[in-house]
Formats: sequence, C-alpha cells, structure tokens
Amino acid sequence: MIVGLGNPGMDYAQTRHNVGFMVLDRLAEKLGVRFSQRGNAEVAEGRIGSEKIILMKPLTYMNLSGQAVVPVLRFYKLRPEDLLVVQDDLDMPFRMMKFRHAGSSGGQGGIKSITQLLGSEHFTRLKIGIDRPPPKFDVPRWVLSKFKPEEQPDLGQLVELGVQAASNWAEHGLDIAQQKFNGTDLRPKPPKKPREVLKIPMRVKMCGMTRVEDALLAEKLGADAIGLIFASFSKRYVTPEQARKISLSLSVLPSRVGVFVDAPLDQLLETAEVARLTAVQLHGNETPEYAKQVAEFYPVVRAFKVKDASLDLSGWQDFTVLLDGSEPGSGQAFDWSLLPSLKPPKRWWLAGGLGPQNVVAALEAVKNHLPVGVDAVTHLEASPGIKDPARMRAFMQNLRSRD
Repeated sequence: MIVGLGNPGMDYAQTRHNVGFMVLDRLAEKLGVRFSQRGNAEVAEGRIGSEKIILMKPLTYMNLSGQAVVPVLRFYKLRPEDLLVVQDDLDMPFRMMKFRHAGSSGGQGGIKSITQLLGSEHFTRLKIGIDRPPPKFDVPRWVLSKFKPEEQPDLGQLVELGVQAASNWAEHGLDIAQQKFNGTDLRPKPPKKPREVLKIPMRVKMCGMTRVEDALLAEKLGADAIGLIFASFSKRYVTPEQARKISLSLSVLPSRVGVFVDAPLDQLLETAEVARLTAVQLHGNETPEYAKQVAEFYPVVRAFKVKDASLDLSGWQDFTVLLDGSEPGSGQAFDWSLLPSLKPPKRWWLAGGLGPQNVVAALEAVKNHLPVGVDAVTHLEASPGIKDPARMRAFMQNLRSRD
C-alpha cells in the first residue's frame, strides 16, 4: 500500500504539504487507475509488475491521517512493513528525496498520527524535501504555501522521481530502492573550481640548518622539512641542544629530520628526543636491520652516495631512500642518467648539488622516475651552515615556476 500525505480540497492543491498527493496523483495516472472515495480516504487499486498495489490519499487533513490510513491497511490485511508513506520533509532541502524505514515522525503531523494509531513505526517513508521556512515565515504558513514559479520545473522532476522511487519500492523492495534513489539531489551543483596547478610539485627539504633564523625562513617559504646534522665531522654539525632550540622555534611544520652517520642506536634515540626530531636520515653504512630498529620510533630515510650503476638498492625497497652525490655536502650532483639502472623504491628523494640554478633541470632529467622530494644544502648557503636568504627564495620560486 502506497499512501500520499496532504490536505484535501483545491485550497491546498500544489502546496508544500501536499507533495505526497502530487506523487500519488501522478502514479495513478501512470498506472491508468482512478481514485474513488472509500470512507475518509480516496483509494485506487493497480499493479506494478507482479505486485497488487493499493494507492491511498487520506481525506482527514494532515494531522489526522492515521484515522484514514490504519482502517484501510487493516481492511486489506496488510502489515506495517507493507506500507510506504510519501511525505513532505521540512528538514530536508527542496530538490532532495530519500527513503527511510521506521524511526520517529520528526515532527511531521501525518506520520505522527499514523504511528500512534497503527501502534508501530515500522513502515517506510519516502521523504521529499520542502526546505525550512525563511525568517519571516512560521512553519504552518510555510507548509501551506505554494511552490514558487521558479521551483516548478524542479518540482515536476522531483514528483516524477518520486513516482519512480515508489514503484521501485513496490516491485523490488526497500534495499534496492534505497540504493537507487537515496542519492536524489536536484539542487544546482556549484561550479567546479578550476584545477589548481600544484605550485610546489613535491616535498622540499632544506638541510644543514644551524641557525634559528634560517629554519624560520625555510618554514615561511614553504619547505616541508629541515635537516639537522649530528655527524661531528660535518661543517654543519649541531649539538642536540642547538637542534632543540631550532626545533622549538618552528610550528608543527616543517618536519625536523636528524642526519646521523653510523650512530649507536641508544645514542641516536637520545639525541632525537633531546632535539625534538620527527624523522631520522641514516647517512652511513647502516643495515636494513638497523633501519628497522630505528623505524620502530621514527620514520626513516636511508641516504646513499651514488658513484656509479653498481649501487644495490634491492634490500631497501620497503624504505624511503635519498640518492646523493658521491661526496655529500660538496655541492656535486651525481649522474642522473644512472637512475633507471639504480631502480630506487617508489619513495625516494633527490639530493646532491641541487640549487636554484639546476633544480628544474634535475627534475626534468629524472621525470620518468620522479622523486617524492628534493633535498638541498650547499647551493642554498652563503657559507657552510649559514643559509643565503636570496638563494633559498630563488630555489622555491624556481620550483613553483615548474608546471
């Protein structure tokens, strides 16, 4: 049995509260059946597929709908589960529609009346949105108002979809009808925003930080990570306490990556804690087993010096690797044409001699094996460990200029 809710009489025709009547009238028309008065309801019988269908419109006015619906349901010896009620819904935007089985009335007077007299809420509703009233309208005045002329085309389409949804429920059941019609939304779609070109196409790490002001500028320019070197032989060495001061000067981003060379695990972990690191870069002869131990505490990047095609990365396919020049920190790049034979893992970083003057060319050279990030040190400096603000800005600007 399919019930459409509304109020009888021409005064209420085409009002928001009568959208259920509209669906039932159109459904009867499509089935080629006519309503006839039976007690305080209009009833029609028809078939949808192999199913015999009772169509019904209460004549009791909305808030007494149960007085019409329940006697007819019982006359045909139907259960609450055999009932579909097409209703208006204030809490749903106009142009939307969905099925709902059981649940409260949501303040809808007709549903409340049916639930009370039926003694059950276990029937299905097809809810058609009519919007909340604008500020100057109270609810009764709004639901009894007619749809605006500009809403009529969408109203017609919504009623047709309501007919299709009710028919689908009758022939195939609730689950299939929900899958097909619960996404109904005829509201105008917002214009698609033009796709933005990613200004920085990959992650950027500026390594060898020794000063707070350089790290703050890196963050301001949009760098994703800074590198802090804990190898005592490096010209860019920082103590854990110096690194901590730099780390605490930054916001949550960028990431603080500690660079270690063959450090004992307990020393590495202690330094990482003091320096407030968020990731670790291994730049010595560390094994995959050692890297796995570190990875229990911090994300790991394993760095390699690239001298020729003999470098074997097969044991590092589950890690992120960084490919650097043969003399890290010297500003010398490695031969990028070696990349196909090196077979790096999916996540790898490009380093070695990168600066404003060549970063675009470097990425073009490795475009068939594009890295997830680039790492620059020497060519961003005025002197070892002291960054050059102009070079840092130029580096980021050149990356942004790349399509």
